[in-house]
Amino acid sequence: MAKRKTKKTAAQQLVGTAAMGLPSPMRSAIGSRWGARLAIVVAIVLFASGIATVDWTGGTPHLKIDRERAQEVRREIRNDVEHIAERQENDNPWGQWPTENRR
Repeated sequence: MAKRKTKKTAAQQLVGTAAMGLPSPMRSAIGSRWGARLAIVVAIVLFASGIATVDWTGGTPHLKIDRERAQEVRREIRNDVEHIAERQENDNPWGQWPTENRR
């Protein structure tokens, strides 16, 4: 029996169009159902954080990646994670469980 062809989602069609210039293995990886969704989420995060921008000089779009902003975001995330870990360590050190909810 022949393999049934499934209809492409809107995310797959969008990512497939945007990935026309990529090599075939990359195109097929991000063209899958989960790959397309993941690629769109990553793109939204990159644009929202200011790491990626689109420059329209000369009438054609050019994708620009700001490496300095990427390093800044990376440092902010690292600091936030360290702060959360420190708070959790202070609130509940290893080996000590909260006793107020025990019966």
